[in-house]
Amino acid sequence: MSDHFVIYNVGVQEGIGQRTLLGKNVYVKDGKIEKICDVNNQTLSDLGVMAKIDGSGKTLMPGLIFAHTHIAYDDVCGARDVLFKHPLTRLSFIAAKVAKKAAQLGYTTMVGAGSVACIDVYLKEAIDGGLFDGPELIPCSRDIMAAGPLGSRRKDKVAHIPRDYMPVVVDEGEIDEIVNREIDDGAKIIKTFATGDDQFPNARSGEELFSLAELQKIVSIAHGRSTLVRCHARGLGGIKNAIAAQVDIIDHCSYADQESLELIKKNNISIVPSFYQPLQYLACGSQYGKHPEESDFHLEVENTRKFLPEAEAMGINISVGDDFGFAWTPHGTYHQELIAFQEQLNIPAATIIKWATSNGAKMIGAGQNIGLLREGMQANMILLGADPAQDIRALTTALERVFIAGKCITEGQSR
Repeated sequence: MSDHFVIYNVGVQEGIGQRTLLGKNVYVKDGKIEKICDVNNQTLSDLGVMAKIDGSGKTLMPGLIFAHTHIAYDDVCGARDVLFKHPLTRLSFIAAKVAKKAAQLGYTTMVGAGSVACIDVYLKEAIDGGLFDGPELIPCSRDIMAAGPLGSRRKDKVAHIPRDYMPVVVDEGEIDEIVNREIDDGAKIIKTFATGDDQFPNARSGEELFSLAELQKIVSIAHGRSTLVRCHARGLGGIKNAIAAQVDIIDHCSYADQESLELIKKNNISIVPSFYQPLQYLACGSQYGKHPEESDFHLEVENTRKFLPEAEAMGINISVGDDFGFAWTPHGTYHQELIAFQEQLNIPAATIIKWATSNGAKMIGAGQNIGLLREGMQANMILLGADPAQDIRALTTALERVFIAGKCITEGQSR
């Protein structure tokens, strides 16, 4: 396809949480949206010799932004699988396949949330170098993990974990070297942990992992080098520590209360909630040898049901992307998270699209370039045969073409 084309008579879903605007012509040139105008202003003959796509009865929307990506998780069931299920070379090929499929599903940007080894960075280099089509990747650091809460960290407990795969902090003095190394290696986001997680061995969801002072040190180093910090925080104490440390993104935020939401809003922190993954764990975990009844995920799910609509009403920047890559949330099923927001929480489809587009762009400071279907923006776009702002399930049933920087990456491909 030409790098100068028009999609004519199409519905335009801007990605701001509003209804779709009908009867538009959208002009793309040199990878950007050059112009959007009413179809009544021009006839088909006025469009000249540029390539034309008939948008009649279709909707054009911004490319989706997956805000919490574990690109190298391959149907994992726990911490050991994350690091040791595959040799690193094989895992790199698996991650490349995941990236390509995600783009074909409409996720034109994927934001890392913890990289095994340095796969995020190398995969970004491969895509940017034209080795294969894939999303724009925002590479994350390796998980900067702690061996346990303060007072119970032992070096012998983590001696089997290669530091090239995941640096596990035992002593606070290691933090400076570890954070700087991740940035030197190409990370644009640092991933750390304010709490544990019921699925991992070093601490449970309600336990504080890194202390407030340690989180503040991580943030100070990263921000001093113009790098974002995202923080895993499920329990309320960890959420409050993450806020006090002035992280940029709080992942999960499972036990947020009204006070913490107000502080999140005041400090302009983005959140990426976890709703679908724990739902799936509770429903399917036993099929994979897990014991869902021993976790507190049912409490996390119920609190998320309560706080998420309130967070939206408060104007908190909510982005989407749950923990996909687990056996019960395999890669490629991402749209199911959006459907769960619509069907189980009654979030309007247009609001969910906003979470998955413009809010994701705001989260990473890219709102001037991606996340909106507006003139001057990069032409990361999805063309659908139905209006997803009426029913988010259109993403699974009516997706026709995906464009990244104006290049169609799905035309003629099976999906």
